Amino acid sequence: MSGDLQLFFGVAAVVAFGISLVYWRQVVFAAMLLLIFEGALRKWVFPEAQAALYLAKDVLLIGAYAGFAMTKGFAAPVARAQPFIVLLVLSAAYGAIAMLNPALPSLTLAAVGWRSYFLYVPLVYIVPYLFDSLDELDRGLRRYALVALPVAVLGLVQFYSPIDSVLNVLVQHDPADRSTTDAFGQFYNRARVAGTFAYVSGFGAYLMAVAFLALALLANRGWRLGGNVMLYVGLLVIVAAMFATGSRAPVYSLIAAIAAYSALTALAGDLSATAAMRACLGAIALAVGIWAFLPEPASAFQYRAYAGGDSIARLLAPIVEPLVMAKEAGFFGFGIGAAHQSATFLTGSAYPWWTNGIVAEAETSRVMLELGVPGFVLVFVFRIAIALYAFYAAFVLNTRPARSIALVLALFLGFQVIGSVIFNPTMNVLYWFAVGMVFALFRYEVRDVRVARHRGFMERIGTAAVAGSRRVQNR
Repeated sequence: MSGDLQLFFGVAAVVAFGISLVYWRQVVFAAMLLLIFEGALRKWVFPEAQAALYLAKDVLLIGAYAGFAMTKGFAAPVARAQPFIVLLVLSAAYGAIAMLNPALPSLTLAAVGWRSYFLYVPLVYIVPYLFDSLDELDRGLRRYALVALPVAVLGLVQFYSPIDSVLNVLVQHDPADRSTTDAFGQFYNRARVAGTFAYVSGFGAYLMAVAFLALALLANRGWRLGGNVMLYVGLLVIVAAMFATGSRAPVYSLIAAIAAYSALTALAGDLSATAAMRACLGAIALAVGIWAFLPEPASAFQYRAYAGGDSIARLLAPIVEPLVMAKEAGFFGFGIGAAHQSATFLTGSAYPWWTNGIVAEAETSRVMLELGVPGFVLVFVFRIAIALYAFYAAFVLNTRPARSIALVLALFLGFQVIGSVIFNPTMNVLYWFAVGMVFALFRYEVRDVRVARHRGFMERIGTAAVAGSRRVQNR
């Protein structure tokens, strides 16, 4: 990166940080949008400044954290969140100790590792304060879901573009390397698309999150077509773009989520016969629409799913591999960051000598490799607990819209228990935002109860004042 460009980004970072301190709420929204378009800037606009752009949202969010702390402090957003926050603090402290693991090749890699685990955790505090009510949250989520429509359309354009098109370039450490690095195979000579994201994995994570979001919004509206045409169209294009990524986890997760959502809402009594029929008709229309208008992405996905032949093995790997890895990595592991995808770049070595050559793919295995048994327990106890807590919220919150959102969040967080969160920068942000939304739902309910009590109190005072005035007049 040239000196002038370095100066420009340096000044921009200082200014952005200063703005974040004052306008922390707006800056969080800006960071969530930058999450979507950061890869486009790195691939097509400033490929020589990709490192600065990669860290841009972090600068914004750190500034927002500081501004939020100065304004609101860091008290738990609701009392129910305190046990989870204690667990997160213990995890962060253990992660800091794991930075000193003598097996690590550098402190820089350790810092990168700690960032991947904990930098976005403060969203748990901030998200409950981004909106003042459930209605505001619903409107904000709807706008964010509709942003996905042009992004998903771009993914389909990439799929139908030549595999060596500039649209299909992925982010490379070498700016001169403009090659496409992922494709479906010889039978389908198509690129696995990344949309506006740096890599296919990030695009798949984003599409999965907004698909779940669209389901929650449609459920809140009783699956009605009127007034929700754009949401249905968006969901159709999002699912088609999922196929075009070739990533199996988002597609399988969405199918399982729809089935689980229907069963659980029926169990809770929140899904009427009319709404169930609308949901079924919507799912059928979605499937017919994809196969009728966009058959090739679906066929390419089906080809890759069958050609891989390892779906069951990949499904079981996150559960089985950590047990094997525990023996190889020892009780405390090789240190935080040891299995991070940037390790090769930061160390300049293609061979991970600091882990004795051990390589892991599943996130559960990588956490065990890095943090050992204590860190593994802390990380995954939290993930299981917050998913169960979201399920609890889906049955105890007072309003049906709140329960509907909570159930979708529970399914999303449940699938991420063994999913890729820490080592997928896109899912990392989305995951902690979702955790914050769980606590936001309880905060809105507590606030609504307080408002109702205050309103009732004022009404009683008003009634008593009127009655007193009448008694005086009667005298």
